[in-house]
Amino acid sequence: MTERAPPFPAPQKSAIMGVTLLPPAGRGRTETMCRIFAGQDPDRYTLETRRMRLNGQSTSIRLEISFWDILDEIAAGEGLSTPAFVSKLHAEVLELHGEPANFTSLLRCTCLVHRETPPEARTGQIAAE
Repeated sequence: MTERAPPFPAPQKSAIMGVTLLPPAGRGRTETMCRIFAGQDPDRYTLETRRMRLNGQSTSIRLEISFWDILDEIAAGEGLSTPAFVSKLHAEVLELHGEPANFTSLLRCTCLVHRETPPEARTGQIAAE
C-alpha cells in the first residue's frame, strides 16, 4: 500500500509578525484569517451614530468608531469640530459633484485618503471660506 499525501499543505509561518497561516480555501482546503485582521479589538468596528446638521438639515450618520476617530483627527487638524468639518465637506462635495449616492462611503474613503496622504501634504485639505 502506498502512502498518500495530505489533502492540503501544512500550515506555514508567515513573515508578517510570525502569524501561522493556512493555505487558501478551495480545492479541499480550509482557511483562517490572519490574526492581524481577525484578532482586532471589536470596539474598532463597533458602529456609532452621531447627529449633526448638513446644509441646515438635521441628520444621523452611522460609522465605525475607527472612522469617527479619523474624522475627529482631520477636523482637529483643520481647526473645526467634527460636525463642522463633515458639514463643510458635504457642502464642497455638493458643489463639485452634486449629492453623493452614499455619503457614509464618501466619509470612509475620506479617512482612507487622509491616511494615504503624507502628513506634510495634509495642510488645507478643505477649501478656504
